[in-house]
Amino acid sequence: MSHLRIRQARMASGLSLQQVVERLPRERRITRAALHKYETGASAPAPSMVRELAVIYGVPASRLLQTPRLEIAWQSPRAGRAIGARVLDSLRARACAQAEPRLLVERLFPERLSPVLPRVVEVRTPAQAEAAAERLRAYWRLGHAPLLSLTRAIEGHGGVVVALAEAPTGFECMVGTADGGEPVFVVRGDGGAELQRMALACALARCVMRVPAAAARTLETRFAMALLVPADAARADLGARRRRVSFEELVLLHDRYGLSVPLCTRRAVDLGILPSRAVLMRSTVAYPMRPPADASLVRDAERPHERMRTLLLRAVAEGVIGPVEAEAYLQGDITTSGSHQSASRATSMRSRTPSAKRQRVLERDAQRLTHEHAPGGRLEILEAFEERDAQEGED
Repeated sequence: MSHLRIRQARMASGLSLQQVVERLPRERRITRAALHKYETGASAPAPSMVRELAVIYGVPASRLLQTPRLEIAWQSPRAGRAIGARVLDSLRARACAQAEPRLLVERLFPERLSPVLPRVVEVRTPAQAEAAAERLRAYWRLGHAPLLSLTRAIEGHGGVVVALAEAPTGFECMVGTADGGEPVFVVRGDGGAELQRMALACALARCVMRVPAAAARTLETRFAMALLVPADAARADLGARRRRVSFEELVLLHDRYGLSVPLCTRRAVDLGILPSRAVLMRSTVAYPMRPPADASLVRDAERPHERMRTLLLRAVAEGVIGPVEAEAYLQGDITTSGSHQSASRATSMRSRTPSAKRQRVLERDAQRLTHEHAPGGRLEILEAFEERDAQEGED
């Protein structure tokens, strides 16, 4: 039994102690003080109470029995408005719940990627922010080509990216450091790939720059735009100096670099390519309603869970873990079961279901799991395929 898991699950659900108590069935209702003791380890809940809490929190009951296997130290989030303490606790707990299985999967391999980031530098001017972005590109050997996936670049250098399905209003990004030194980047998962890429780039700025608090937003944004659209690449596309620009040119930049049209315009102004009051030419070419084929590569490339699934397939194929354990890792990843709020609503409805009906549902699920583990079941078939492949490899 892990009291830390019980507390983490409640914070991730965004519920207070009183709200959890009110969602318990009347016949199992406890006090807030009793629930608080469960979360501090002063007492342990009965198995039946663990099941009830798991239903309310929308997690497998087995998860509440596991001890957390890593810790993450979080920085303050980047947000457009203040975030309350309870909302922030929920945000961090949800991010930790998603980051933990991904980090544990990374650690299955002895040759796993070590975090690779340049040392932190002092930045006080936009020019220094530009230089810091160029330095990171050089450190990662990215050149000046468009980044099809910033997520893949981060995870290919030892970081972990978490995209929350529904984040608090105003939240943009957050950075943490796991106990193994891995940087953890948290962004919104419901704002589109362009906002996600920009937020990830701003989060990277927090890892490689130390800036004055008063100028943090300006310098982090400048770093992000310089990372996504290098100065030399922008000048090669638009020229060294212009008075006017067509909308089609900006759209092409948007498609190539995954940055919104307004930010592409701002980037050109920051670099002195366009004056601050540039004239936007009337469209001379009808831009197609459907974007070019390569445009979707940038928009669809930010998939934070892609590397985890790839590593799990490799771990099962190499015999590092079995199919059952691989499924357990996926169950810990909230993104595999839909949005957090949808799960909360569903579990809230289940908590109001009569206990007799809930018991029938639990018995049905137990029978399904028994069938999967039975001879000829799905899990045994997977293990049989694994054994057959191993035998063929020996032959």
